[in-house]
Amino acid sequence: MDYPSAIIGALVGGLMTYLTAIKKLKYESRRDAYLAFLDLRIKGNYPIPGGRATDLQFIQELLLAQNKIDLIGSERIKEISLRAIVALYPNMKFGNEKYKTRDNLTKDEIVIKLTKELDVLDRWKAFENICDNELKPVIQKELESRWQFWKRGQS
Repeated sequence: MDYPSAIIGALVGGLMTYLTAIKKLKYESRRDAYLAFLDLRIKGNYPIPGGRATDLQFIQELLLAQNKIDLIGSERIKEISLRAIVALYPNMKFGNEKYKTRDNLTKDEIVIKLTKELDVLDRWKAFENICDNELKPVIQKELESRWQFWKRGQS
């Protein structure tokens, strides 16, 4: 018997299985973080549109979902999800220098200033619009291109 080739085959097979499991775990973690954010967009609609925009528990859950995206999400999705939160809560300050409100306004901060003037329902509609028209297509495209498990999970 050829023991060295069997050992090498077992090591290569084990390594391939390990790498596949890591990729699948990473994919599932990203998917869960993205879908948690989008679930909050749906959850916030009830009982009335914009009604949960002032609910502290909703805000905490939304920021927790954003932190998960910041940890494991792609740069494009991080940017869009943060912009959606800023549209809903323009007075909130983030660590990202790009979205801090100051007296000297950049282009992004002009949008924040204009958003502050809207009422809660209009801000909620802006949040929904960003989630539905920008975030969902980018998430779908990323998840479909990332891993073949997406296709298997659809059936």
